[in-house]
Amino acid sequence: MSDYRAGDFARAVAGLREVAAAEPRHTPAHYHLGLALHQSGRIDEGIAHYRRLLERQPDYLDAWINLGDLCGKADQAESAIAAWQEARRLDPESVLVLNNLGITRHNTGRPEEALEYFRQAAAIDPDRADLWVWLGNIQLGLGKHGLAEKAYRQALRLNPDDAQVRNNRAVALGNLGRIEESIAEYRATLVCNAHLADGLNNLALALHKRHDSAEAEALLRRCTERHPDYALGWANLGMVLQGIGKLDEAVQVIDRALERMPNQSGWLWNQSLARLTLGDFTRGWQDFERRYAADRG
Repeated sequence: MSDYRAGDFARAVAGLREVAAAEPRHTPAHYHLGLALHQSGRIDEGIAHYRRLLERQPDYLDAWINLGDLCGKADQAESAIAAWQEARRLDPESVLVLNNLGITRHNTGRPEEALEYFRQAAAIDPDRADLWVWLGNIQLGLGKHGLAEKAYRQALRLNPDDAQVRNNRAVALGNLGRIEESIAEYRATLVCNAHLADGLNNLALALHKRHDSAEAEALLRRCTERHPDYALGWANLGMVLQGIGKLDEAVQVIDRALERMPNQSGWLWNQSLARLTLGDFTRGWQDFERRYAADRG
């Protein structure tokens, strides 16, 4: 165990194998051997070891949890879920297990199931902000904007300085048509983190829709200066510049966006309109048909 505590997992595996072989019923040795295999990156061996251990001791909660972790690292999502379901059978109120199940179900494209796990976890431990953030993010992705906004509000009650959560709540508020509240929340986002790319970009878009183009332009220039690889910032700066008649710069700025994220039909179409207005018919007509593209949005 001293090798394990010292972080020398290769030696820990060798030593724990000797103990486990000499004392087959020494459960802690078997459990820590599985941990040492995990830590040393020997994932398949760790999975096989925990399965053998659980055949002998099917009610070993921590072994089921660790088996799930190992299966997750091996990209065996369904096996991980099966292991955590066994852990849940032994401890139905384990927030750790419910959280793991929620994350894995989300990552495997089953958001409604993920929501149920996070709801149960948040009911057991309502003071964990990350659970409310997961609830908000999944519900936002499902278009359940009212529920997302409420979840983000709970998360901010626990962690009011989380700029990304404030930004996401502002998105939900905007989708609910609560525009002034949304703009106020974006401003609060930038108080928490003055240079958050999403916050700068999204506040600029909200202001642009309200015809506050000067502030929108200033915010997007700040966004692209601070985050030169953030393609959305360049694309939206191009849109704002186009709207106020700075067409030459708009074309150049949209090029910057397309360098970072090529073949975006909506951006190419906007750029084509600017080029046509400038009299560049050859390149303007080239992308004008993008207006029919399914991904133009």
